Amino acid sequence: MKKGGGRRYYRPEDVNLLCGIRVFLYDKEYAIKDLQAFLRSKGTGKVVKVGAITAEPPTNKPTVSAPAPAKPAPTPAAAAPSSNDTLRNALANLQGARSKLSDTLKDG
Repeated sequence: MKKGGGRRYYRPEDVNLLCGIRVFLYDKEYAIKDLQAFLRSKGTGKVVKVGAITAEPPTNKPTVSAPAPAKPAPTPAAAAPSSNDTLRNALANLQGARSKLSDTLKDG
């Protein structure tokens, strides 16, 4: 949706769909035509679920095997991420996809 000044606003479902498409193309290595056929036959529901934004944005750092510190039980207010957190996570996911796409285009 476009707002005044040319700003665009995206619904969380739309962002989840884009993230799901990224997962299918990059992580599950679907071809674009195969994903299009999948979307036509099954609809967008599964792709949206796969692309649901996680609470932790992806990192490019290597993982280190260390015990995780004990976390306190979340309070009901802390359990639900705010819309700003959701948008930050979506932005991090999209930036990761952009980086992978740039790397792929450079290699090709």
